[in-house]
Amino acid sequence: LGDFKATWPDIQLNLITQTREFNFDREGIDIAIHFGEDNLPGCVTHRLMGETLIAVCAPKLLKENDDLPIARERVRNCTLLQHSTRPRAWQDWLAATGVAVVDELAGPRFEHFHMVIQAAVAGLGLALLPEFLVREELESGRLVAPFDVSIPNQHAYYVVYPKEKENNFAVRAFRDWL
Repeated sequence: LGDFKATWPDIQLNLITQTREFNFDREGIDIAIHFGEDNLPGCVTHRLMGETLIAVCAPKLLKENDDLPIARERVRNCTLLQHSTRPRAWQDWLAATGVAVVDELAGPRFEHFHMVIQAAVAGLGLALLPEFLVREELESGRLVAPFDVSIPNQHAYYVVYPKEKENNFAVRAFRDWL
C-alpha cells in the first residue's frame, strides 16, 4: 500500500474488511476485493488469484517421532478448526482424502483467518487455510503441514467495481496497481 500511496498521493484509500456481501450503492464502496465467483450483476470483475487450501497445525500436536506427511486417517483424532466463510472446506478436504469423520463440523468456528491462524499456532487444533496466508508460519516452523493433501478452491479472489465506475480514475489506478 505504501507503493500505491507514493505513486498516487492524492487518492484517498479507506480499507474495510467484511465477511458479509457488500452493496456498492448502499455502502459507498468504489472498488472491492471479493472472494467467490465472478458473476456479480452490474459489476466488472478481474481475477486476481486462486486459492489452495492446506491443513496445518502447531508442531506440538504431532508425536515426537512423526515423519511428515503423517497418515491422513489421523485427522479423525484432531479438533478441526472452522472458518465461517468456508463452511464446506473440511467436508471437501475429507472427500478429497477419502477419510470419513463422524462430525467434521464439531470444532470451534472463527470469523477471520487471522483468528484461525492464531488458534492453530496456539495448538487448539488442525486448521484448513489458504496456503498463501500461512506461508510465513510454515517457513518459521510455527505451523507444519502434516498431510500431503492440498485442495484448490473452486472460487477465487477478484477485484470488483460497478460498471459505472469503470472510467473512474481512482478505481482504474487501484485496479491496475493490484
